[in-house]
Amino acid sequence: MVVEDPASARFEVVLVSDDRDHARHLLADLRTSRHPFVITRVRERRNIAAAFDRLVEALPRRMPVIVLLDFEFLGHICESVVARALGLKDRAALECIVTRPPPIGRLVERLKRMGAFVFDPDLEFATPEPLLH
Repeated sequence: MVVEDPASARFEVVLVSDDRDHARHLLADLRTSRHPFVITRVRERRNIAAAFDRLVEALPRRMPVIVLLDFEFLGHICESVVARALGLKDRAALECIVTRPPPIGRLVERLKRMGAFVFDPDLEFATPEPLLH
């Protein structure tokens, strides 16, 4: 359940994407949550750092954060944004999920090793570990 008042929320979702349809698809399942949460939308790359800085400033409220990063929106800067988000883990209960990832390959494996969860909502399941041939 989405709420407007952060004081009544149990967690926060930071959604970094400029694609309205993708955002709507991702948030549809979250909206059915029985736990109230607030959404912070970041639609422009230049606003990512400010959104993360705000999370650090707001930490006394001790609210867990789920950061959803749209790989198709971020492209080549996705890895550095993941690093920045996960760098906050020592100061916040934070999980980082990369959506619409590139095909399974080195970058996907690197993102996973960094601690990000990689999820392709179009496939409706988490990106599997590569099969050994």
